[in-house]
Amino acid sequence: MGDRQGTGAGAVTAAVLDPAFVANAPGFIEVIGEDPRLLLLAEVDAHEGPVYFADENALYFTTLPRPGVDRSPSVQIKRLGLDRPDDVTVLVGEARGANGMAADGEGGLIVCEQGSRWQPARISRVDRDTGEAEAVVEGWRGLRLNSREYTDPHHDATVPHTLVLAPGLVIDKVYVGYWFFGRPSAHQLWEDLQDLFRRIKDDFDPTLAEVREKWEAATALAA
Repeated sequence: MGDRQGTGAGAVTAAVLDPAFVANAPGFIEVIGEDPRLLLLAEVDAHEGPVYFADENALYFTTLPRPGVDRSPSVQIKRLGLDRPDDVTVLVGEARGANGMAADGEGGLIVCEQGSRWQPARISRVDRDTGEAEAVVEGWRGLRLNSREYTDPHHDATVPHTLVLAPGLVIDKVYVGYWFFGRPSAHQLWEDLQDLFRRIKDDFDPTLAEVREKWEAATALAA
C-alpha cells in the first residue's frame, strides 16, 4: 500500500520464503515466521496506514479517498481479519480524511486526520473496540494543524506537518512544508530518532563504562 492517491483498489498482501525479506529486528521474524513468502490475500480499497495487531491477527488500514459532501476527501478505517481474508469490516465510517496510522502502547490506533474545510486536522487515538476517537494533538504553537498556507494567499491550501514524537506523545520536532519537498526523508528521521534516543536512553552508547557495568551486573544476575 503506497502513500499516493489513486482510483484503483489496493491489494493487501501478507508475508508467508523469499530472499527479498530481510529481518532487521527479531520481532519481525515473530510476525512472519521462518518461511515467509508474499501472497495475495485480498483486494480492498486500501490506501495508507497499515497497522498489524497480533492479538487479533488483523490489519487496519485507511481507504482510498472519495469525494465528500464538500469535496473534501471521505475516508474510512477498515479492519481485515487475516484468519479470514474475506472478513473486512468498517471500524470508522467517516475518519476525517485519515491517512497514516500507527499502534500506540495501549493497543489503540494513532491516526493522522487531514481534516477538511470544516473539520480541523488533528492526531487522534481510536479505540479498536468501539471506533471512537479522542484528540491527541490538535495544534502547534497556537495554530491548527491545517491552518491556511500563508505563503500562497490565492489558493485554499493546507500545510502538511510531520511530527517526531518522544515517549508520552511529546512533540520533539516538527517538519512543516509543502508536499514531498516539505516532508522529512527516511535519513532525516533516522537522525532525529538517533538524537532522541541518545537523549532519553541511558544505555544508548554501550561502550560507556557505566553502561557496561550495568550490563555486566544484569548478566551476572541472570546467570
